[in-house]
Amino acid sequence: MSRKLELMAYGYLALTMSFWAGNAIVGRMFRDDLPPITLAFIRWFCAFLLILIIFRPPLIRDWPVMKANWKIMLITGTFGIGIFNTLQYISLQYTTAINVGLMQVLMPMTILLLDVLFFSVRVGLIQITGMLCATCGVVVILSQGNFDMLTQLEFNFGDLTMLTAVMLYSIFAVALRLKPAVHQWSFLAAIFAIGAIELFPFLLFEWFQGSSLNITQSSLLGIGYVIIGPAILAYLFFTKGVETLGPNRAGMFFYFIPLVTAFLSVLILGEPVETFHLVGFVLTALGLRLALQRTHA
Repeated sequence: MSRKLELMAYGYLALTMSFWAGNAIVGRMFRDDLPPITLAFIRWFCAFLLILIIFRPPLIRDWPVMKANWKIMLITGTFGIGIFNTLQYISLQYTTAINVGLMQVLMPMTILLLDVLFFSVRVGLIQITGMLCATCGVVVILSQGNFDMLTQLEFNFGDLTMLTAVMLYSIFAVALRLKPAVHQWSFLAAIFAIGAIELFPFLLFEWFQGSSLNITQSSLLGIGYVIIGPAILAYLFFTKGVETLGPNRAGMFFYFIPLVTAFLSVLILGEPVETFHLVGFVLTALGLRLALQRTHA
């Protein structure tokens, strides 16, 4: 692998995590206006339509290959699209952004564990040290340097839901190793369609339960953001990153999400830069540097 490709993959993954950091904020911000399953369905269905309209030729050409590999397409579409983001939106109805952030810290560890179990990936002491260092940095940021806060956290249904989402998404990330050799847009359109189809019955159930959309200018902007950013662009960049670096190294970038969230809080919300921001950033950056050392991925 050339250094240029490696640096491009780092850039793709940094952008991916930036989009996903914003996705959690949108899901929390509009939880009263956009029911979770409805938001997830709109996100994936509209993303599928956009790709279908713009990139139809490669999708038609690659259809036989994807059909022949229907099992891996179903696994990636179900775990990466149909389930993960829906569970994330549901969890944000019940728990705090801090708790969701703590659950996401487990993502690199679960991805690495699955990669070791199913693909015999070798892990070095430096990588493990980097993961622990990055985890400490994220915890410093999420706890705002007050570790007593961690002992006072209360975990509920939303936390269990997010933990389940993390485990299932780890399966998706590792399963990308088996992705058929098709055009990126063909693959994304297919898994987006699978996710939307699987969500449709649950969408109807949510509506029958009395949920409804509250369409405002702000919520429309939020919907547009999750379609273009966290759906289409983020998944395109993430699959490219995994193809280049492997699931375990790409998974380390999930530590990047709290850094982006803290940065946006300072930049957009005008929150002051605190000492814990700097300490957490240094620990996380050092951890990422160690964890991204070349391994036999």
